[in-house]
Amino acid sequence: SWVHFWVRLHPVMRTERAEIKRWVAEHAPGRCTVDEATDLPLPVLLRYCDLHCTRHSTVVQEAAAARVPSILLDAVALSSYGAEVSAGWAELADTVPAVISAITRLTDRDRAGRDSHARSAPSSLGTPATLQAALSELLGRASG
Repeated sequence: SWVHFWVRLHPVMRTERAEIKRWVAEHAPGRCTVDEATDLPLPVLLRYCDLHCTRHSTVVQEAAAARVPSILLDAVALSSYGAEVSAGWAELADTVPAVISAITRLTDRDRAGRDSHARSAPSSLGTPATLQAALSELLGRASG
């Protein structure tokens, strides 16, 4: 099974990069990339990702335009991205089980219209148990 998260930092988070990288190294070793996800141009990254996850970001609109579904982790984002939600390119998932369900459902969707070279990385996100473990590491421990 294979799960890998790209954590793209907002430009105002530059001073927090080292701390976030330390947390990732401790809690999600080998499962998360910070530098490349932050430094590479967003349009290039979107061509190589299976889905986008955010609390609230205009990347939801860019991801939808690139035919990449988004998971909204905060209900506040629903008021900003109603068009993407209505079109099926974004949905709310604000608990670990809901995120796992959304990841599974959204990555199984037809990717018609995306670049043929867009997904050169392994496409399987793993089993529900693997997803639970990865998300618990990334989401659960962040609050504790």
